[in-house]
Amino acid sequence: MRKLFVLFITLILSAATIVSCSTPSNKTSSTTSSQSTTSASGWISQKNPGYYQGSGLVTVWGTSLSDVFAVGTQGTIIHYNGKVWATMTSGTTDDLYGIWGSSSSDVYACGTNGIILHYDGKTWNPMVSNSAVIFTRIWGSSPSDIFAVATLGAIEHYDGKKAIYGSLPTAD
Repeated sequence: MRKLFVLFITLILSAATIVSCSTPSNKTSSTTSSQSTTSASGWISQKNPGYYQGSGLVTVWGTSLSDVFAVGTQGTIIHYNGKVWATMTSGTTDDLYGIWGSSSSDVYACGTNGIILHYDGKTWNPMVSNSAVIFTRIWGSSPSDIFAVATLGAIEHYDGKKAIYGSLPTAD
């Protein structure tokens, strides 16, 4: 029970950090190229291949500087190989709000309508979830210990073989 509460608090703090990092800066660009722009503060703005499809990005996860995934609205998934971002086929138009993996060939994404996707290093495939909730975050400690949390308190746990469904703990 305590472990789930700590996980829930961690997810809330992570969301707050993401929101605070997305605040626009008043700094102007100092360097520009066809692929990126470097601001005076050192942040590098990179070209998003999904931008032209009208999709926004929501969160990011990666294993290294040359293996980064980002997910967003309308089923958008993009991957960075250390040089360029490329779109990936998700097989869904549902908005995606969470991404986590145990390796570059074991990645999970989640979002609206109870969608949970798994990437095996080649393709993204849907997984069965319990309901049509809006999953907002996904995290795990290993391929056999993964949690997805949703609005209205739903929690799903995946043990590497099957999902276990639950809800947020209540005060005793």
